Amino acid sequence: MTTIAAIPSASPATPAEVQAWVREAIASRSPIALDAASQFPDRKRMDLSRLGVWRFWEPDDLTCGAEAGLTPQAVQLRLSERHLFLPFDLPNPGIRLGAALAGHHSGPLRQGYGTLRDFVIGIEFITGTGELVKAGGRVVKNVAGYDLMKLMIGSRGSFGIITAANFRLFPAPAPAATWLIPCSGWEAAARFRAALMASFLKPIALELASFAPPQFAAAADESLWLAVRCAGDEPVHQRYERELSAMAREIHSELLAIPAEGESGFWEEWNAWPASAQARFSAPPEPALRALPRIADHARKAGLAVDFQGRLGLGAYRLRFRPLPSPEWLASMRGQLATLGENWLTLPSAASPLAAWGQLATSREFLRELKQQLDPHGILPDPFGLTAGNM
Repeated sequence: MTTIAAIPSASPATPAEVQAWVREAIASRSPIALDAASQFPDRKRMDLSRLGVWRFWEPDDLTCGAEAGLTPQAVQLRLSERHLFLPFDLPNPGIRLGAALAGHHSGPLRQGYGTLRDFVIGIEFITGTGELVKAGGRVVKNVAGYDLMKLMIGSRGSFGIITAANFRLFPAPAPAATWLIPCSGWEAAARFRAALMASFLKPIALELASFAPPQFAAAADESLWLAVRCAGDEPVHQRYERELSAMAREIHSELLAIPAEGESGFWEEWNAWPASAQARFSAPPEPALRALPRIADHARKAGLAVDFQGRLGLGAYRLRFRPLPSPEWLASMRGQLATLGENWLTLPSAASPLAAWGQLATSREFLRELKQQLDPHGILPDPFGLTAGNM
């Protein structure tokens, strides 16, 4: 029998084959990496793209189940037959469901719909012992006890290999409209956000970036750019335009409308930028607006430049440094943020070399114990450094 040690990668077609490969990895003491875990080049790679079964679809109940190898585009295409959708506006359009869940990826629609954790209702995964585990279910309901389903989303393969998930669906959104607001500084951005959040408007995307979108770059004099997206019929679009124009005037700016024929393309370009980011930064929205200029100023004093883009309404951003900062600078930056008196959560992106940027929260000891229970042989990735060493 050929062992995993003699094969550079695996491409299982069923959860049972995933189990078999995990057990073979244990027997041959060969750690494995998932197809999204590129930070472990020395491990045997497991490609889950052949896990492509549509488990179930209940349009009237607004639920469905799909295996981890399907792409969001394939899921959306089928859901569109019944005018349903999932808010998967992910930075990497080619990513598969399992990798998206493991990395807890999200895009601008997070403002209006939440993250993957908000509409995943069930999950299936293989532990590091080869056991198949199911958490959650096929209906929308509250979960009693410790929620393994939420734990797996964002675990980056550390606790198990996601093979399938069940989702709560949404009616297909009404036509969308988008506006840009060039912004002169941080105070103006904070004032605009406060006015919008205090209004009756409920945008499906509210973004802030330190650079102009490509079509406005030639005439970009402002340091910050806001983007607002809404969904609705023409009267809804007209109300947004009136009220956003008034808010823009209050910060001495203007409202720039994205043409309807280019609206979806604008968001595709906007959402492509995070692929080049190196770190993720999350904080409550108002403290985040105090922290971002602190990061930029600290970088400038060290001869670094930093670009960012993210959710103005939620405080979740991605950052890109030029050049890459040293671990010492990152440690110093964490000290600067600590002076703001907040509990910050900062994590590197999945492929980021900036591992020193982040650290896990106070639940680290619990997560270490859980890692030991679910992956006692150390064959799964350990991106958070929960174990003393891997095989």
